[in-house]
Amino acid sequence: MLKRIRLVSLRTRAILFVSLALLPLGLIAIWLTSMIVEDERQASERALIALSEKAAVRERQIIERAIGGAAALATTAHALDENPELCQTVLRQFVRNSTLYGFVAFHGAKGIFECASVPLSRVPATNDVLTSLKEKRIIGIFRESEDTAIGGPSLVVATPVFEDAQYEGRLQLHVTRGAFRTDIDAQSGARPANVITFNSFGDILTSEKGADVTQAELPRDIRPEALVTPEQFTFEAQSRSGRTRRYVVLPLTPGMVYALAAWPTDLALLQVNDGYWRTSLLAVTMWLVSVVTVYLVMHYLVIKGLARLHGQMSHFSTDRALPEGAITGKGELFEMERNFRMLAQTVVREEAELENSVREKNVLLKEVHHRVKNNLQLINSIINMVLRGKPSAETRQIVRRLQDRVMALASVHMLIYQAQSVDRMDAAPIIEEVVNQSVALGLPKGTPSDVTLSLTPVMLFPDQALPLTLLVSEAITNAIKYSGDAGLKISVTLSLSGPAETSRQASGELIISNMVGRRAQEVESTALGTKLMRAFAAQLGGTITSQEQGGFYRLHITFPVEGFSPEEEDAPLTREEDAV
Repeated sequence: MLKRIRLVSLRTRAILFVSLALLPLGLIAIWLTSMIVEDERQASERALIALSEKAAVRERQIIERAIGGAAALATTAHALDENPELCQTVLRQFVRNSTLYGFVAFHGAKGIFECASVPLSRVPATNDVLTSLKEKRIIGIFRESEDTAIGGPSLVVATPVFEDAQYEGRLQLHVTRGAFRTDIDAQSGARPANVITFNSFGDILTSEKGADVTQAELPRDIRPEALVTPEQFTFEAQSRSGRTRRYVVLPLTPGMVYALAAWPTDLALLQVNDGYWRTSLLAVTMWLVSVVTVYLVMHYLVIKGLARLHGQMSHFSTDRALPEGAITGKGELFEMERNFRMLAQTVVREEAELENSVREKNVLLKEVHHRVKNNLQLINSIINMVLRGKPSAETRQIVRRLQDRVMALASVHMLIYQAQSVDRMDAAPIIEEVVNQSVALGLPKGTPSDVTLSLTPVMLFPDQALPLTLLVSEAITNAIKYSGDAGLKISVTLSLSGPAETSRQASGELIISNMVGRRAQEVESTALGTKLMRAFAAQLGGTITSQEQGGFYRLHITFPVEGFSPEEEDAPLTREEDAV
């Protein structure tokens, strides 16, 4: 994870870290905003409930007055039921003195009206609601659509009458519809679309609008009796006409009468969510502005200077281009850029001095190898002069073998001073040169030869190139020695294998195979060549094996490809080298 972060540019990381650093502030701002909006929402609900209570205050007052009046008349009417005329006079006078009531009657325990504010002939018949209330013996409030006693719809308050815990009957108090009419235009402040009252059974009691409008403003798929609760609350739902309304449920008389106020959702008091989104958007905008501001400050104070310094370092690392122009950084960045320029100048100067020193040393080394090669060639010329002095055949053979070894060393030194680098060289051209030279010098004129070379480039250090060259020279000389009258047939293969599983070091492989034309007993041998090849293989740090099969003699050498290891003094000779 950290590696991936390092691969991201400094600008991207700065934006990321600044955003993460300021993110808690933005989240805190949004959280505080949500708390404020929630408080505003609760306050708007309380205000909406207060407005609904204000809109339903007349219904509440009338119903409470009706319940209180019915309770007060209940005892009087029962006391006067034995004198119907006096009871009727008292009830009629009560109705005339009030603008709310249109009819009052006492309904006895036997189920008949015993006293009323109008003649008993005009008293309406007992309905199913009164029968249900008689059985429950509780205060009942219901609506009469067509009240024959007052000639129109009315709100009926039926209060039970008890004497010594004995049910004696029920007093009915009819409130006229006109009592609930209010002058909406004269009222100040916001008004709901409609205020509806209903009893605990879900029956509609009153409404500010007509019957059709009342049904249309009721919440869809919610029956009024499902809204009966001792607590006031609000909810949002679709009305039966398809409009979205905010409803407020108020218990006017707990357990008996409830009010339902339907408010339009476009009321300014209800636009709390819009304020939430505006405030949240403001918080997010402030967070983004803070991120951009901090980034710009970091860019001009830090990132811009670091980017400039990074560009200078990249150019210097690729093409050694020194920075140009004045230093524009401030403070620590100024010091960093100045120190880098001083460091770059020092590096360029020291590298130039080092290259000059290396170039001089290479020239000297090449001159050394060139002079060594010339000296070896001089020695070879002296040997040729000895050979022209017509020595014996045995002496000629010994001197010729010595000449081959000298020329092999001269070939190595020639390739070293001709190479671009004196520390490493390709063994393939050296072996090719030694093979061709050994065949040309050692094989009598007119003798047929078939030389096959398969050489893979193998880079060696001088410490390995010299013994390998001498080993090849000895092997070719021996092959010529045993070639016979049929001519020389020889193949030389050089290959390089990769690192082994248990070692990081590469290894080289040299195979020299030649046809055997004469037996060992036919040739006078001192075994010096074999000893020399083993000694050279030991200097290479390799192994040498040989076998003769099918008329061919095969020599197999494997050796590690190592670097040059300078030593303070020469290593002691091996036992085989000492024997030579």
